[in-house]
Amino acid sequence: MRIALFDSDPSERALVAQLLERSGFDCRVYDDPRELAAESRVRPFDGLVVDWKGDPDTSGAVLGNARAAAKRTPTLMMVANGRDDDIIAGLSCGADDYLIKPIRPSELIARLQALLRRAYPNEMLERFDFEPYRFEPEPCEVSVPGSGWRVVLTQKEFDLGLLLFRNAGRPLSRNHIREVVWGGDADVSSRTMDTHVSRLRSKLGLNTASTFRVMPVYGYGYRLDRLDP
Repeated sequence: MRIALFDSDPSERALVAQLLERSGFDCRVYDDPRELAAESRVRPFDGLVVDWKGDPDTSGAVLGNARAAAKRTPTLMMVANGRDDDIIAGLSCGADDYLIKPIRPSELIARLQALLRRAYPNEMLERFDFEPYRFEPEPCEVSVPGSGWRVVLTQKEFDLGLLLFRNAGRPLSRNHIREVVWGGDADVSSRTMDTHVSRLRSKLGLNTASTFRVMPVYGYGYRLDRLDP
């Protein structure tokens, strides 16, 4: 799905955009409300993430354009603090939901997906294929199409598996895994993460399968390798 990100902070914009891309979204970034409005008229976005700066002339204009568009765009607002005035102002301008910074990656993706599910109930039953595996978010299942084999995962196991498969061949640090799967401020021990990886490896056969194998990267994290047949 195509997601527009409006944020005037370059470093924050890059971080959020990377998170959205790694979660499977086609993310386009903007720091000029006029450019975003022009692009939306040509081809409406499926969703919008807006950094609220408390300025109705910038962030407010972006939210207002999203509300006025022919195709109502589900909109998530990021707020720098929990002040009621800012939250109410942003919601009044058109935001459907909000997050209070600092952003927790898992919460951002969960809230955005919830908005998209409500807006497009028939389109959000998205499946993710990594031959021979198929990941199905609802319920949290992994299957091998045509074989009759399927396994139910916990939500954390599913999120962890999807993260590894989407980044096959790329070493992932423990900090990055913790941020995406558990949230950046979650107190997750290395042992807890290792246990989840071990369970996922066992359930999906990632230590004996002929296609994928999850391996530890000493002193860093984990990597999922695709093996030659």
